[in-house]
Amino acid sequence: MIETINNILKHNKDLYDKEINIIFYNPHTKEKVVIANDDNGEVVKIGPFKNEFNIKFEMILDWDFDLDADFFYYLEQGYEIEFIKEELHDGILSLIDVVEKEEIDNKIGLEKYLNYYKENIDEKYYNNPYKKKTKLRSVKVLGILDSDLGDVRCEAILYQDNKALAHIIASFDPKIVNALSKNKNNSTNDILTMLVCQNFNKYVNLPKISKCSKLLKEIYDEVCISNCSMCYVDYDDWKESFANRYTEKDVDCLKNEIKQYNLKSVLETDNGEYKILGYADLATSFNDDRKLKKERDIER
Repeated sequence: MIETINNILKHNKDLYDKEINIIFYNPHTKEKVVIANDDNGEVVKIGPFKNEFNIKFEMILDWDFDLDADFFYYLEQGYEIEFIKEELHDGILSLIDVVEKEEIDNKIGLEKYLNYYKENIDEKYYNNPYKKKTKLRSVKVLGILDSDLGDVRCEAILYQDNKALAHIIASFDPKIVNALSKNKNNSTNDILTMLVCQNFNKYVNLPKISKCSKLLKEIYDEVCISNCSMCYVDYDDWKESFANRYTEKDVDCLKNEIKQYNLKSVLETDNGEYKILGYADLATSFNDDRKLKKERDIER
């Protein structure tokens, strides 16, 4: 089934870059529902469908994925989990941990998932399946950052087994933050903690800034501390402040890093007006692991 669905994705111009996360299958109606996403965080919900000739799909953003309506619902409607990425369980269990059971409409779907987890993943966690997981993983939001970009930004540290793994800046749509705050009566800090937890693997797998060139580190730092969340280096700036410290080989190295880390949408070089131009989302593209040593020193 996975190979068939991968072929459907591959040959659809809107879905070719999506990777399967979940496949639901209804043994009675023979219908399938697929949840897939791409590297940019765009999630697509495909189906229900029986064959490749009648598929319908809906694009959603990862922060708009609703565990109750987009996951437990299908289990309650008679679907079964045909396939699920193993790493998704941590995110699902973390969300269960912060949602009151009374707030879940599809309680039968919730119980079906817990039974699936018991039978296929780890039986000993069934009675309280997420407690062990959330004890191993935690997020500390250090602060909510001022932003004129129309988003909500926070600085956070991610831990596993009480060990700091990542120091990141995360950005979220304010509509989602506000909606969650109203629905759950939680503080903004609580909501941001939940949203970061939901994407734990994504953040800990961000490239480490310590592995980058000195020039990229400087641009990244400037974007992070700048009042405008940008780094502008025109050709005069380069001659006055950079040319005595960097060469064109360093710029070539930076260009290679743009390709290596897929930064072309957040970092430009030699665009006509600027020698280097760093955009706000460069700050969200790395794990600033340099700060983790300081965090560990404080903990000691």
